[in-house]
Amino acid sequence: MRVKNFYVGSEVTTLITIFSFVTIILISFAGYLTGSSLGLHIFYLIPITLSSWILGKFYGWVISTFSSVCWLLSEVLLHKYKIFSLTSFLLFLLLTILSFIYPSRIAKNVEHRKKTCTL
Repeated sequence: MRVKNFYVGSEVTTLITIFSFVTIILISFAGYLTGSSLGLHIFYLIPITLSSWILGKFYGWVISTFSSVCWLLSEVLLHKYKIFSLTSFLLFLLLTILSFIYPSRIAKNVEHRKKTCTL
């Protein structure tokens, strides 16, 4: 995969993917330990942005969907929502929809910058 005039090999792809999954798991675990009083939701964007920026839309979608699932599980384990309640379903649906929009916008921004730099 070619991004920003350098080649991202399979080792870098694997490293960034593992880093993103581990970061999301750590953020979810920290959110579970601290409870809902400390808002760690913004930190989910770090691995999503990193994977979308460097690896592309598909990896961004995978990482953001995984972060939505981890967020939902941490909220359910905190007993903030019941797993089959309408509120948890609607919040999960909103996060999933946003998880498809955000990586697309990041990848489109990268493509626009690449085109601008080559002109």
